[in-house]
Amino acid sequence: MTRRWHNTPTWLLLAMLVIALAGCRKPRKRIYTKEQQRQIQTAILDAAPTPQIPINAVFDQKIRLIGIDLNKREVAAGTPFVVTWYWESLVDMSGGWKVFVHFEGPGKRSTHDHDPVGELYPIARWKAGEIIKDVQKISVNADFNIASAKLFAGIFDAAAWKDRQANVRMKVVNPGEVKTRVDRDGRIEVAEIKIKGGKAGAGRSKTDKRPRRYTALKPTEALVLDGKLNEPSWSAAAYMRPFVTPSGGRLRSEQLTRAKVLWDERYLYVGFSCPDKDIYNDQKGRDATLWKQDVVEVYLDPGADGKDYVELQVSPTGEVFDALFTSRRKPDWPTAAKALTMSGLVAKVHAEGTVNERGGDPDSSWQVEIAIPWTDVPGVSGPPKDGESWRMNLYRIELPRGKTPGFMGAWAPAGGDFHNVDAFGSVQFSKREAKARKPAPSKVRRAPGVVLPKRPGAAAPKGVQAQPGAKAKQPVQNVPTPGGAKAAPAVPVEPGKSGAPGAVLDLKRKASMATKAATAKVKAAGAAMPSAGVLKPAPGKLVMPKKLPTIVTTPKTVPVTK
Repeated sequence: MTRRWHNTPTWLLLAMLVIALAGCRKPRKRIYTKEQQRQIQTAILDAAPTPQIPINAVFDQKIRLIGIDLNKREVAAGTPFVVTWYWESLVDMSGGWKVFVHFEGPGKRSTHDHDPVGELYPIARWKAGEIIKDVQKISVNADFNIASAKLFAGIFDAAAWKDRQANVRMKVVNPGEVKTRVDRDGRIEVAEIKIKGGKAGAGRSKTDKRPRRYTALKPTEALVLDGKLNEPSWSAAAYMRPFVTPSGGRLRSEQLTRAKVLWDERYLYVGFSCPDKDIYNDQKGRDATLWKQDVVEVYLDPGADGKDYVELQVSPTGEVFDALFTSRRKPDWPTAAKALTMSGLVAKVHAEGTVNERGGDPDSSWQVEIAIPWTDVPGVSGPPKDGESWRMNLYRIELPRGKTPGFMGAWAPAGGDFHNVDAFGSVQFSKREAKARKPAPSKVRRAPGVVLPKRPGAAAPKGVQAQPGAKAKQPVQNVPTPGGAKAAPAVPVEPGKSGAPGAVLDLKRKASMATKAATAKVKAAGAAMPSAGVLKPAPGKLVMPKKLPTIVTTPKTVPVTK
């Protein structure tokens, strides 16, 4: 039976109509008050100004920063200062661009990103030829106990950052004409502000921006891809340097991320270990926006030229994002993601905790094991040669829900842009196998005055002085007792000699004296001298020497340290 519209309840029809209208609704246009319109018109200047600090930085042939004015060059912590920016729009603008401002010194930074003219005149509304006066008040944090801080500025894509945490910035295209410094992250250093009462050297934090290098070895066994990284080869492989912040700063102990790399004739293997008290990423599907929550990332630049490089992401649920960029951030990520699908890629995750569950027991960590087929990497036809190097970088994003702050970590600190290929690390492929190292021999701690046994002819241990007259233990021989009685205890002697000096001289001397005494008595009795060193008693009378003392030498116990 066909359902007719007049049988449909009225409330359902109204609900469907509301949903349809909502889906077709265009973004609301902002309505300005007369006062706000007046402020915007006042901010658009009729002529170019002469700023206190000229800059002349051109961004992507679209916007020029003419210069700035400052109301103060010295300010106390906890108080504000005012900076006036003078911008020129070279073309009609559009998009989600915004001004970023960093006020930073050693170990300190505050951000003051904004839409110009008190948030009233976004860059997307600028018209070609307009000169915009943008007055901004910046408060200095009370904990800025440093001597001075610098003011940096630029233009970034706020929409790209909001959607996928991508740090897309306009590039300064005339660095040779800019009247101030352009740093490695493309920021304009516009001024330096002294801070009253601040101390030189205060607030400095240790950073590690050293170049990253790593040698990838081959596994000794077939790896079982389960995300656990528990095979002998994974255990034997060295960790890469611990992850740091993208600018090279230290991460807290609970954020410590480690990674390893192995390879064989078919795959490149990457393993991550990520401590995490709240494992969460509910993004689903191939090439979903995984970077909005917990994720690990691998960047591969086989040619080390910044062209045709691969971005690969894996979430705690095993979802995969893969994309191919022909140059830095080009094309845009949706197009780049469509250009690459690694059909043979395997990514497995092992989580110690409950992924995507809130309010339960705290999670512990998650591990990722990725196998990337060489033939799935564009421009690569097979495994690299022994000694060949690729540019690579590894990242981790941890963005939990709620008020708990997240973080971003990198193996090679590349600044504010994960796609800064020039700052990637270098991974060299070696045909050596990842084998567990043999434990080093235990060191022996020598007690004072103790001389350890040595091989015949070996030199004395370095730094150890032998006791006067003492020798190391040597092979043993028996010294017969007069009259064929029981042999004396075995004593060490040097090879080819009849007795040992040093500690056994007393025994030799006493045995010799006893033998002489016994021989004298035998002669007196008319008996013959013994042969072969064995004493024979006279007939009918047993002559025994005076009983020899038994000397037992017990080696001292030598403590052993690991």
